Amino acid sequence: MTLPSRFDAIVIGGGASAVFVMLQLQRQLPEARVLWLSGRADGFGAAYRTLHPKHLLNVPVERMGAWPDQPQHFLDWLTASRASLRITPGSFVSRLLFAQYLQAQAASLGFARLARHVTMLNHVGSMWQVTDDQQTNYRTERVFLALGTESSAPVLGSQSGRISCWAWWQHYGRQIAAFRELKKLTLIGSGLSAVDMTQSFRECGFVGPIHVMSPSGRWPAAHAATDALPEDVTPSLITQLRACESAIHVVRLIRSYCTRYPWREVIDALRFDSNSIWQHFAFPMQAQLLRHALSHWARARHRMAPLIEQRLLADLEIHISCGRVQSLANDTAQEVPDALTLDCTGLGLKRRIASDPLLQQLLQAGYLSMNGHGRGVQSLQSETLALLGTLRFGDLFECTAVPELREQAFDEVQRLFALSSS
Repeated sequence: MTLPSRFDAIVIGGGASAVFVMLQLQRQLPEARVLWLSGRADGFGAAYRTLHPKHLLNVPVERMGAWPDQPQHFLDWLTASRASLRITPGSFVSRLLFAQYLQAQAASLGFARLARHVTMLNHVGSMWQVTDDQQTNYRTERVFLALGTESSAPVLGSQSGRISCWAWWQHYGRQIAAFRELKKLTLIGSGLSAVDMTQSFRECGFVGPIHVMSPSGRWPAAHAATDALPEDVTPSLITQLRACESAIHVVRLIRSYCTRYPWREVIDALRFDSNSIWQHFAFPMQAQLLRHALSHWARARHRMAPLIEQRLLADLEIHISCGRVQSLANDTAQEVPDALTLDCTGLGLKRRIASDPLLQQLLQAGYLSMNGHGRGVQSLQSETLALLGTLRFGDLFECTAVPELREQAFDEVQRLFALSSS
């Protein structure tokens, strides 16, 4: 493959957000010189790199399309290419199918792709110099950084023996069957990451007890059939939220609406305005909401498939309790220990940033800075360096799910290339 001496854009990352950026570049700028440095060649991010068909998406199939103007595109693709499955709207399908969908979309791209990791970025003059893990340098005018939730951290998260579940999965996910003889599995946190881990270990044949602990002692809510809020209610709710002057006022307002309308309708009505509402709040108010309300919102907003809820409730060897971990230790001397404790407390963005050599290089060089909440990063070269996905948490409130990622991809391509949205 002969590559040009310089590019109009380089996309870094191998997850769904990187695929969405590439698709937008091809649709909006088909003649552009674009290079995709995707890192891994065998999967699309931690969320969809699974070998287990019982791992289900947490969003109904008709909302998972790659295009903002065609949210049903994934369902259309399944209907055309997997007709025998007879997938219907409202279904929660295997993540394996969505990974295949992403692979099919990536295969349709006309741009160059290299399965290489980026080790360094430097801004030289008006250009970025991108260095990969084979010490090859590329020059580009624009960079899209779409690193997702991947972690290059070692399996041991700290000296206390706390192991991130996604770092563990990155190392051992393909050998998980070796862990079926565990005597005990403990999961810290009870969100969707913990839900995924229960399904992973059960799928591999582990039948022992699974102990789950979190401050709430509760699983995420499950999806259920629901209607939309009345047309005149949503604008009123959004206007009132923008006028809130304190975090407790926000919580009380949402709760008051949930007493008058089904709570899922209220939460879903805020979905596509949540980031603009969030950015309207003053910084101290955002900090209060992150500290006191985030976990409550996450249980209601980030729901699991109904079938997964049924499996959890039917499994009498899964025990969930309310509590906080004071200390823990994992036996790191054995490759497959008798007992294993995994940290499933969310995305682990602080660990992600602290352990990623590329992010650390960009922070030290002054191209990125930690955002005000210390939970994500922001670009200090925003005219030519775009960030996508979980890296933006704090500046954005919703930045992890497909509907938000595809919108980000569209917006950032428009912004960096100064395109009209008309």
